[in-house]
Amino acid sequence: MKKKKKVVDELAGSGVKRIQLLGGEPLYSDRIFDLLDYIGSKGIKVGINTNGVMLSEANIKRILNANCVDDIIISLDGLEKLHNKIRAANIFNIIIDNLNTLIKLKKQKNVQLTVGVNTVLTGENTEDIYELLYVLDGIGIDYWHGLELVKFDTNEKTFTLDEIIEILKKLGQIQQKVSLIIKPKFTFPFIVQYVNITYGFKLYLAEHFCGADLTFAYIDWSGRFYPCDRALPTNLNKDIYKNLKIHELYVNKTSLDKCITSDLFKAFSFVYADETIKAKACIGCPYYKKICYPCMVVLKNTDADKAYIYCLEMKQKIFTEWIQKFKSECLNDEYVIPENIILYKNTSTMYLFDVKLDNIYEIEDNLIKAILVSLYNNSSKNKSDIFAEVLFSPYTEINVFDEYETFVTNFTTAFTDIQQKGVIYDISKTLL
Repeated sequence: MKKKKKVVDELAGSGVKRIQLLGGEPLYSDRIFDLLDYIGSKGIKVGINTNGVMLSEANIKRILNANCVDDIIISLDGLEKLHNKIRAANIFNIIIDNLNTLIKLKKQKNVQLTVGVNTVLTGENTEDIYELLYVLDGIGIDYWHGLELVKFDTNEKTFTLDEIIEILKKLGQIQQKVSLIIKPKFTFPFIVQYVNITYGFKLYLAEHFCGADLTFAYIDWSGRFYPCDRALPTNLNKDIYKNLKIHELYVNKTSLDKCITSDLFKAFSFVYADETIKAKACIGCPYYKKICYPCMVVLKNTDADKAYIYCLEMKQKIFTEWIQKFKSECLNDEYVIPENIILYKNTSTMYLFDVKLDNIYEIEDNLIKAILVSLYNNSSKNKSDIFAEVLFSPYTEINVFDEYETFVTNFTTAFTDIQQKGVIYDISKTLL
């Protein structure tokens, strides 16, 4: 306990505001309550992840009396039959009874404490979840986290995009009938918002955020220090972060400051700066680097676009709908560059300029850049084909939740600019 208190002292001295107790079962030993009292004395808030079995009335009272625990998360895999099967024990009803007791005592003592439930979506438990949400709402649970089954060493996904949309639609319908907040963290806010807009739901846009090296770190039972609980040697590709596998960053042996400023943590900062730019799905996303940020482990172990295949498919789905609508509305489908405009290219530069007026304008507009690239090899093509190419161009960072009509207006204006004035634009051949 002395070592643990020493770690708490250093965390408090470094300005840490919150400690989340998770992994194994935090309530397994009675010593946890002495630690809670000590953490509370330092003004640090605590969250506890538990399987719920050890949440006896006596333990609940000790937790509430600690005055530092403001959030408790319980793991449930489904309804009684399935949960007991997965956990290989008849514990479902025990957990439900404990949850009822927790909510009752929380209200009696008027403690500011949120209670949530985590469920990892596996495909096997999807149908159970819908009924489980009504059960949790009846108990008085504050929120439910639907979590993704993370596979670090494979691109294999548990669900298809269409299956995710169907799950979200059912969750959206349930959210309209219950008080607990449904947080679909198993997918990206980009996809959740598409379902919200398309079907008129108000599902919570849960953070899909990795804060490794930015907002949190992980300390295991031995005191070993990691950027996060997922960045463990067993989860990493053999060629990735070799220093992580052999590092000796023990917070009970090395100062916290040295741990945080180590090469290990700098490596994660580098990923934040560079790697995510390669993900096509993130271009133009209104949630990118706000509430949606990539998992370093997944990003380093898989191709960026494959890691974000759901968002890429969602983007393609939305743009396909736009293209079909544009084709149906486009009265004059064929577009030919006007005679007074010449498209010229050499080994490294493409020029488009007005010969008659002898004018050259540098174009900053990304839409025009995208149109020029589309016309690079063919100066005469269908406007709807150009529209489709522009939508998927790396030059156009389109927020897909903007109005379709707004984008069409901007697209039409770009064509007018090309017709009315000459432009010049340098472009690398590799981008074409």
